[in-house]
Amino acid sequence: MRRRSPKHLIHIAAASAFVFATVLPAASAEGPGEDAFESEEVTLRLVTEAPGADGTLRAALFVDLSSGWKTYWVDPGEAGVAPSIDLDASVNVVTATLDLGFPTPHRFGDQYGTSNGYSESMAIAITLRQAKPDAASEIRASVLLGVCQTICIPVRATLVASPAPAGDERVAAAFAALPSPATDADMITGAILSDDGKQIEVTARTSVTDEGQAGDLFLAGPKGWSFGKPSTVERRKSDLRFTVPVLSRPRRAATQAALLEGVLTIGGTAVETHAVVLVRPAG
Repeated sequence: MRRRSPKHLIHIAAASAFVFATVLPAASAEGPGEDAFESEEVTLRLVTEAPGADGTLRAALFVDLSSGWKTYWVDPGEAGVAPSIDLDASVNVVTATLDLGFPTPHRFGDQYGTSNGYSESMAIAITLRQAKPDAASEIRASVLLGVCQTICIPVRATLVASPAPAGDERVAAAFAALPSPATDADMITGAILSDDGKQIEVTARTSVTDEGQAGDLFLAGPKGWSFGKPSTVERRKSDLRFTVPVLSRPRRAATQAALLEGVLTIGGTAVETHAVVLVRPAG
């Protein structure tokens, strides 16, 4: 999943914030910042590549979870909090071009509900652009992640890194781990909000020929929207239909435009589709 933010901050507001079985103080590393932060629960590391000739700058935030710990996707589901990455303090970087790529999530749950996220180490792929390609740059990332085991804590860190003099295989690997872009044969084709606003009917197309594979869908929307696990999945040949519960929506959801993004997983593959127009009931 790739997300572009005009406000330079990725933070999908879920209806459910942290649900704590036990509350611990935040693990944090504030101040000048280094390229890495380490706690008992997680290690964070910011790694960069050399900038391209056109000023494109790629980096990756590596999230190395300790055994038994989990973190969350851009829409965390029924319980959890989305990651927040603010790069406004960076030097010689156009943060308006910020593009974050998230690997394919999976679902996990407890007595508080089903969440979308990661139970193994992962990396968030970052694409930026230098304001002046011939000048020095510094990426300064203010990061907030939720990590959970039997207890949940917020992890805050300020990470700072300068572009490397050469390519870095770790950054390339982070980009290679992202879901594949949508194609005409594999994509989300539509989304319709129900009359009562409590669910969305999402249609998709797949090239996976095994009709026994129904697939799964992870859906994310703009601020104020959050979604649950599909309650039903139907398949007819290459066409899929998902009924997705709406966990929260803005007060003006009936009048405000909304573009959704989603990751379709089926048959061991993952495909992401951007800018799916949410169609509202007539009237």
